[in-house]
Amino acid sequence: VANSLTSVNEPILNYSKYYKFGLYFVLTLGVSNIFLNYILISSHGLVGAAMATCLAYVIYNGIKLVFLFWVYKMHPFSKGVVAILGLSLIAILVQYPVQYIPSPFLRVPLNGLVVLVVLVLPSIVFKLSPEFNGLLKVVFDKIPIFGPSLKSWITKYI
Repeated sequence: VANSLTSVNEPILNYSKYYKFGLYFVLTLGVSNIFLNYILISSHGLVGAAMATCLAYVIYNGIKLVFLFWVYKMHPFSKGVVAILGLSLIAILVQYPVQYIPSPFLRVPLNGLVVLVVLVLPSIVFKLSPEFNGLLKVVFDKIPIFGPSLKSWITKYI
């Protein structure tokens, strides 16, 4: 996720006069990946390797993001995207205790309800991101169970 969110940083850095810093950032990626693998594989096994790689990429992309903001005063996030990322984090935190519900017939709908209430509805009502609302409009247009009144409400807010 971190790599796809900040992927535009790579060509900006590579085609700028600061392209040499890319080597240092890749070295940081490699060293942090080795170090985190050493720590996390011993305690978490195969999942630790995945966690180490994920954390190494978050560190790598975070460093590039901070560097490009420091040098060019630019970043790839709009206020709406930051708000949606924040709501996503809140939804993950709210969903965490739901995973301990033993019945999947109760757990799955509750997870969907949390995502709907915490992420989707505020995104629609407050129009946080035109891209996200456009994606939701495409999804809602393809679902045949919505009646005309619900589709008009959704179209009004999206």
